[in-house]
Amino acid sequence: MALQSATLLADELTRESPAMITARVALNVQRRYRIALHQAFSRRRRLAALYAHIAMRPHLARPARALFGRWPTLLTEAARLAGKARSSPPHCL
Repeated sequence: MALQSATLLADELTRESPAMITARVALNVQRRYRIALHQAFSRRRRLAALYAHIAMRPHLARPARALFGRWPTLLTEAARLAGKARSSPPHCL
């Protein structure tokens, strides 16, 4: 997530010439970066919170553990759903 957010920030910063950065331009860069972060990570943050709530509650964690024990591929699917199993964008490589 740190590398992805750094890439998003670098993308926004390199859209502007350093000589052209004014307070107004900096605010626009900040706004675009905030929007890009939200689009990139909001789903992952919501699902991480859901997974954490399940893990912290024994009455939910026990059945989840049994389910993942029986079907381990569900854990991979949960990671994919949260955006953890995606490859990096091509320009990051």
